[in-house]
Parts: sequence; structure tokens; C-alpha cells
Amino acid sequence: MSVMRKILYSYLLKEQGLAVLICLLGVTFVLITGQLLQLMRILFASSCSIRDVVEVVLFTMPKLLLYGAPMAALLGTMLAFVRLNGDNELIAFRAAGTGFLEFLPPVLGLLVFFTVLAFINAVYVIPVSNGAFELKLRSLGRSSIPSLLKEGTFISTIPKLVLFFRSVDHTELSIKGVFLQDQRQPKEKVTIAAESAQIEIPPDSSNITFRMENGVITRIADNLKDAQSISFKNYDFTLSMDEVMGAAEKGPKKKREMSLRELLNEIKSAKDLKGLAYFSLEMNQRLAFPSACLLLGLLGPPLGSLFRQRSRMTGVTVGVGIFLLYYILLSAGKGLGENGLISPFFAVWTPNLLSLVLVVYLWTKMHRETSFSFRGAERLVGWLRRLALPGKGGGAREMRIIPRYVLRHFLPVFALSILAFLGLYLVVDFFERVDRMMEFHLPAQDIYAYFLFKIPLILTQGIPMAAILSTIISLGLLKKNRELIAMETAGVNPVYYVAPIAMAAVVLSFLHFGIEEFAVRPLNQKLDDIWEVRLNHQKKSSASLTQENMWYRRENTIYQIRLYDQPRKVMEKASIFYVDSQFHLVERVDARRISWTEAGWLAEDGLIMRFNGPNTEQQWFDSKQLDLNVSPRDFTAGETVPDNLGWLDLYRYIERLEQEGFTATPYEVDLQMRLASPLATFILALLGIVVATRQGLHGGIASGVGISLALAFAFLAVSSAGSSLASAGRLSPFFGVWVGHIIFSAFVFYSWVTRNG
Repeated sequence: MSVMRKILYSYLLKEQGLAVLICLLGVTFVLITGQLLQLMRILFASSCSIRDVVEVVLFTMPKLLLYGAPMAALLGTMLAFVRLNGDNELIAFRAAGTGFLEFLPPVLGLLVFFTVLAFINAVYVIPVSNGAFELKLRSLGRSSIPSLLKEGTFISTIPKLVLFFRSVDHTELSIKGVFLQDQRQPKEKVTIAAESAQIEIPPDSSNITFRMENGVITRIADNLKDAQSISFKNYDFTLSMDEVMGAAEKGPKKKREMSLRELLNEIKSAKDLKGLAYFSLEMNQRLAFPSACLLLGLLGPPLGSLFRQRSRMTGVTVGVGIFLLYYILLSAGKGLGENGLISPFFAVWTPNLLSLVLVVYLWTKMHRETSFSFRGAERLVGWLRRLALPGKGGGAREMRIIPRYVLRHFLPVFALSILAFLGLYLVVDFFERVDRMMEFHLPAQDIYAYFLFKIPLILTQGIPMAAILSTIISLGLLKKNRELIAMETAGVNPVYYVAPIAMAAVVLSFLHFGIEEFAVRPLNQKLDDIWEVRLNHQKKSSASLTQENMWYRRENTIYQIRLYDQPRKVMEKASIFYVDSQFHLVERVDARRISWTEAGWLAEDGLIMRFNGPNTEQQWFDSKQLDLNVSPRDFTAGETVPDNLGWLDLYRYIERLEQEGFTATPYEVDLQMRLASPLATFILALLGIVVATRQGLHGGIASGVGISLALAFAFLAVSSAGSSLASAGRLSPFFGVWVGHIIFSAFVFYSWVTRNG
């Protein structure tokens, strides 16, 4: 090999390697951010160690890398050649007699190495990590118990149990005011009300114990003919971790935990076409995903070389479009394969075969130096710019040249970033959930609706990350082209060319808040309806005509209604519990039916139990007028679910809790987070501005992206830690939620002042 060729190969390997690594880190960071936030809440609200959190993250990484590696290979190689093309280095190589096919060995060498690692990950690492991930989550069950202890609301996350706590000390795991209904016996209602309880979780035990004090246990048969009550000074209510966290699935391994040999054995022993397709799709997927790293990566160099400096965004648009098209074809093929319409091989490998054809075509065209036309993609980029920045209109104020020019770089990059984030998130979520959806024969329209309803949620998670990435890339391109230097030489204050991005970030923050308030929360209820009701066959309350197994609380009265008929204003199989200020059960009323009449509520065929210390009075009745502190309108919405409330409604809900003597700290934290989360978009954009403007001329966009991702991770970690400490009562809700914003705003201010000092 000649010296010149060695220099060329090492140079190309360096350029591509760094770009691919940065893209891989960025894609993985985006995918794991949401899970990291949840894990950090567990970490700071319980005794879970940092080592446990790191282990869970490491067990999750192989699965995320499986989906993110092909995109990183495509974007990394493409961006490397985009840079070479933008600096006219490719022209210099071609002028020196280097044909485009001579770039193939270093490109192929890097991608083969990357693909081999992807194969090792898919074949050997993922089956082990998937099993370890499930075991680790279950072992962390005892550490996540405090996150289940919410105050002032009904908790139904534990199967067949409903709990209500008046106040909780998460540090000491002590409770004041306990109400618990055990629904594990279908023919009787067992209810426990106690003044206080202490939660005990022995380290060598798989059980959790509620050690209750000063309470009463009531048991009433479903036919209301048999009733018992027992007062106690001390009573232990014990649950297994399987009941709290969900019973571990027994039997054979899941297909994602099987090795290739085990999958082959299942394929050979399959008794029908459905079982054959089920395991064949998984085996082919294990091999096709790593192969996509090589094939999609080979598309990067010709795509990056096709577009001149002014058309860089067109090239990125084409690259992202190819990536999304690949997974759309793969998703469609998988659906057809699971339904037995095509063979598993063609279902999974068709996108790879089409990618191979496109690779041969593009490399041949580039080597022969024949022309291309990408007018459609260029029109798309132009349309995005015109949509974001309309031309002269009837407005009184025209946009000045520099702000408009900066936004013409920022907004298309932002649009592509959010599109890539949305596509990648949907790809991972689809492949995680589609097997279960197909297994339970969920209709196609419900599958489409589920992922469609999830788009607003994904957008709110992607806007902050897209803001910082688009800031770094757009300002990095302007700086690399020496346009920022030209502006400052002409006397333009740096504030003038960064202000448009800052203002765009403010608008995006308001947009974030609006999407979260008016789209995410209503659609979350529809998502729950599809996933929990139609897929898991769980009953869910409906406020339209009837409500099933409804719980409602008003002051010191708790209502449990098996079925509420809204049009007729009738409660079927209802129980009403009256407690005093110390949460001692004073009276319990059970009735077959309670109807709304002109005179008020009329109970039929029921039982009243009155408690006076150790003595209990029982009274059966055929009909009885009840003086309740509620009207039919109160049951229309049922028990308030804070997660589904808007910001103002949540504020009023907190006020009501505090007036009734409940501790509302977790909801105060949620209230503050609903403002702080959208503002994170603005803070991250400012961080991107500081990084981009402080880097030297040759700092590189890739390194800037890496620094920004590290700062974004630090910001999210500090914010999550502060929120978790606030939820645990160790910090005030305001300071805990806003501490990250305060620290990083100060960092931005200091960096900007020293940069211009």
C-alpha cells in the first residue's frame, strides 16, 4: 500500500469514526433519557444505590443499541462526507486522481468492525441482558416501594388491592391514616381502617409488612347477609413482592431471552405455522438488524458527497427519510410475517435487500460521476423554511436580515431533529410492543391509534433535545463558514445573532407547555384505554354512561361503588365508610342499591355497622333514606386523578388537599415540574449557544454536540435529583424542581459574560 493511500485511509477512518461515535452516543442518550429520569426518582426516593441504577442502565443499553446502531452508522458516515464535501476536500481527492470507489476500503473497514460488534451484541449480549434486566427490576422492587406511597389518593397499582393513605413519611416509611380494601376474595369485602402503620421490608425477606395500630377489620359477604368486625391494637398485613411488583412469569424463556441455538430448536419443534413464524421472525431479526449497520452505513458516503454546502440539509433530510423508510418497511414486513402472509425471511430481510440495491446504485453513480436530481428533497427543505419564515406579508414589522438568516439555519435543523427523534422513538416502541399486540389480536386500527396518540408525548420529550442539537449544529455551521466572524468584524453584537434562537426557544417552550396541557393529558387516557382495557382486559372507568369499581372521597367519607349508572343516578353494590379525624372507622353502610330521589339518596337492601371502640352495632334494612354530603354530579367524574388534571385544576386540587389536612408535597412537585419541563427547552438552547460560541474555529460540530449532550445529561440529572429529593420531603418543592434551572442559568450567564469580557 502506498504512503498516500495509507494517509487517505487513516484520515477517512478518523473522520468517520468520530462522527459515528458521536451519533451513536447521541441516539443512545436520547433513547435512554426517559428511563434515566424514572430510575433517578427511585434512587432518591428510596434506598436504591447508585450501583443498582447503573446496572439497570447497562442492562438496557444493548437493546437500545440494537435499534440505534443502524441510524448512527448512516448519519455518522454521511456527516463525515458532508464535512469533507463542504470543505472541498473530496474535490481535491478527485482532482488528484482518486476515484470514489477508492474510498470504499476505509468505509467498509469501519462499518464491518461496527457490524461485527452489532452481531455480537444481538446474538450473545441481548439475550443475557434482557433476562438480567427483568431480574434486576424485580430485585429493586423493595427499593421502589416508597414511590407507590402517594398521599390523599386511591392506589390501585397492586392487583386486587386498593389503598388510601392520609399522610406518608417516605424517609421513615410510616403512615398516618390507613384505609385498605382486600378484593382477593370475590365473595366478600374485607376492609381495614387504622390510625397508623409502619412499613417493614426485611432485607432477607421477599415480603412487605404493613404493621398497623388502632384499627378495625370488617368483613361483609357479597350477599350482605353475613358481617363481621374485629378491633385491634396491632395487626400485621403482609404482602409478597410478587403481589406488589407483579408475579414473575413462570415457564419457558421469552423469545428475547433465547440464544440463537434455542430459537433454532424452537423452530424445529414448532407444531404449526404460527409458532414457526413467531420464532423465525425473532431469529431473522437478530441477524438483520446488525446487517443494517453495514448496508445503511454504506449509503452515507454517497449521500454525503452528493450535496454541496448550500444543500447540506437536503442531504440530512434524505438520510433521515431513508432511515425511517427502512423501519417502515421492516414494520410492515413483520406484520405480514406474523399473519403468515409472507415468509419470515422476506418479512425481515426485504428492507436490507432493497438497501443493498440502493448501495450498489449510488456507489456506481458516484464512481462514474453522473448527475443526480434531488429536487423533491430540496423542495421539502425549502417548504420547511417558508413555513417557518414566511416572506413579506402585511405585518408592520419586517424581520431583519441577520435574525432571519440565522433562523433559516436553525429551524430546518430543528424540524429534522424532531423528526428523527420521533421516528427513532416510535421504532423502538413499536418493536417493544407489537409482539404483545399481535399476540392478543389487537385490531390494526387500535395499533395505529395507539402510536398516533403517543406522538404528542414523544414531541414533548424530544423538543428540549432537538433545541440544543439544532442550536449547536446551526451556529456551528455559521461559525465553520466564518460567517459569525464576518458579522462580528462588521460590528454586529453577538447578542444580535443569538437572540433569534433564544426567542425561538421561548416560543418552543410555550408550544411544549401547550402540547402537554391540551394534547398529552387527554390522549394519555386514550392510550391507557387501548393498552390496559383492550389489551390487558382490565376494567376501566368510563364517565360517559356507567362507571365500574369507582372510588370517591369527600372530607371524612369514602365511597366505593361497584357500578354507577349515570343516566339513572343509581349506585349498584355501594359501600360508604365514615372515619373520624384520627382515621378511626366510625360507621360503614353497604347497600344493594342507592338511588337519587327528590328527597335525596335512598338505600335499598343493606346493612349499617356502627363502631364504638370494641363494640359494634349492626342494623339490616330494606330501605333507608341517607343523608350524604354528595350529589349525582360529584360522581360524574369519579375520583380525581391528579395526573390527568390541567395545571390550574391541579393547583385547585392541591388547595383542597391542604384544606382537608393532607400533605400535598408530591403534587406540589408535579405542579412545579409542569412549568419547569417546558422551560428546559429554553435553558438547553442557551447551553447550546454558549458551547457553540465559545468553541474555536476548528472545534468541530461533532465535539460541540458531544459537549452539549454531556451538559444536557448533567442538567437533566440535577433536575431529576432535585425533584426526587423534593418528593421525598428533603427539599422544598420549588427549590427541588428549579435547582437545575438555577444552576445552569448561572452557568450560562457566567460563560457568556466571561466570553465577552
